[in-house]
Amino acid sequence: MYKTNRTQGFTLIEVMIVVALIAILASIAYPSYTSSVNRSNRGEAISILLEVAGKQEKAYGQSFTYANSMATLGYGNSNDYTTPGGRYTVRVRAADATSFTLEAEPINSQLKDVCGTLTYTNAGFKAVENKGDVDSCW
Repeated sequence: MYKTNRTQGFTLIEVMIVVALIAILASIAYPSYTSSVNRSNRGEAISILLEVAGKQEKAYGQSFTYANSMATLGYGNSNDYTTPGGRYTVRVRAADATSFTLEAEPINSQLKDVCGTLTYTNAGFKAVENKGDVDSCW
């Protein structure tokens, strides 16, 4: 009987096809993943904005004027408050006896978020300052 010498393994072409398929799948999945992460991080900013709005209403109930800084509301020593995740800077943009405007500006890894700076007012008005859609961003 004759024995045939066969080597087992993959050819270079087979390996390259697998690498190409992995690259195609990664190029489709990565943007979806980053969009999902940004949307999740945006929830942190929205939560803080609504929390600060509640504290503004409490301040108004006590002194009949809205607080003009984050420090007055108990968030650090300045008007800029960085969220615990370090992805947004929240501040009181404007405040007086009758109204306030809060904003959450993206920083660090959140800069590429399509919504950009989120704004919230005492009247419940929500806005985004970039090309994002208010309904999808909030």
